[in-house]
Amino acid sequence: MRARFVVVAADGLRTAQVLHASGIRPAALGRMLNDQSQVVYAARITDAAADVAAQERTGSTRVSTASGAISEQSGVSWVPYTDDEPFHGQIMQLDASPVPLADDDDVVPGTIVGLGLFTAKDLQWDDRVEFSDEQTDAYGMPAMRIHYTLSPHDHDVLDRARTRIVELAKAVGDPLGDRPFTMPLGASLHYQGATRMGATDDGRSVCGPDSEVWEAPGVYVAGNNVIPTSMACNPTLTSVALAVRGARRIAEELARP
Repeated sequence: MRARFVVVAADGLRTAQVLHASGIRPAALGRMLNDQSQVVYAARITDAAADVAAQERTGSTRVSTASGAISEQSGVSWVPYTDDEPFHGQIMQLDASPVPLADDDDVVPGTIVGLGLFTAKDLQWDDRVEFSDEQTDAYGMPAMRIHYTLSPHDHDVLDRARTRIVELAKAVGDPLGDRPFTMPLGASLHYQGATRMGATDDGRSVCGPDSEVWEAPGVYVAGNNVIPTSMACNPTLTSVALAVRGARRIAEELARP
């Protein structure tokens, strides 16, 4: 089958795997693999118990607290990344969780919240997904092996995040558990960089600003794997924006006689 344009969007790792299996193997393929490290904790808001009776009388779905109102229908509140506080934060209501969130059954609706801090990672050339020319996976594709380490700076930022999230949990109310939990590397599933974008074909990127693969004109890549920079938040919107740019480029080419 032949086509003027081919778009490969397999996922954060398998897009690079498809290119490798197709013989498209630039030096940067699979390199600069990136993800967000995560520190999570939970706390119980302590100043809402007095409002339970009022809530039951009115049938309200909101619990008033000293800091405002908690809605049982709301999801996640975001705290932006800054240079002084190099974390992307999330505050999540956890009442819908099927996992017990406290030792007692008398939990006031809206008062158990999860806290998460996501950190941006130092980009390193040797953080990569490697593809085997001898072994295959369950789909018959080149088997993948991940090489991934944290830099000293990454560890320092994670230490700061662990300290900061305890302070935040205490500010919210009573922390649940003795200490925060650091998620395993890769747990965010936001793998980025395996087909990274670059301004020029300098050997450090796989595709150009419109997502066209340098070594294979007419082949475009899309997904989180295109993002070339370190991020501390969910990369979906960034991936969509880059994909729209690539799609516009293809549409422009198709419109030409």
